[in-house]
Amino acid sequence: MNGRFTTLKTDGASRDIDMLPSVAETLRQQMEEPKGQERYVFSNADGGPLHRDNMRNRVWNDAINRAG
Repeated sequence: MNGRFTTLKTDGASRDIDMLPSVAETLRQQMEEPKGQERYVFSNADGGPLHRDNMRNRVWNDAINRAG
């Protein structure tokens, strides 16, 4: 959160995420690729975390505007 990488406060903070089997398989395959050694599932060009303001301003708002 807030651009910081943090660990879970407690074991109870861990959550399961429902996803399609194809999504889970794609994520597994991504981790097997040489580039999969990065720390983040979705990373910027330098392998660092995506910044929410950048994503919102450059991607999300544009997608919403195009969708009407």
